[in-house]
Amino acid sequence: MRHALIRYPDVTTNQIVGTEKLTSPYDEDYDISHASLAGYQTLTNNPQTYHFNQSYQQYLTIKVKPPRLHLNVYYDRVGYDRHRLKKRESRPSS
Repeated sequence: MRHALIRYPDVTTNQIVGTEKLTSPYDEDYDISHASLAGYQTLTNNPQTYHFNQSYQQYLTIKVKPPRLHLNVYYDRVGYDRHRLKKRESRPSS
């Protein structure tokens, strides 16, 4: 049996964000088309299979990126103005 370590580098930071160990007999092809890391998107240009060679320490890289986040900001000017108006009304008069 041979072992390979999948490394998942984040392409935006170039940092390894995860690893995964595979085990397979020597000279076998291993389907890695579904290799993924929770919380990241796997890039489409990664290899789909891996061939185990004679080496006991094998490494392969599956590039990932964080998912794109969308942020919507809503302003409630009516509520804000109403709150400020109440503060002004509650001030004691001089």
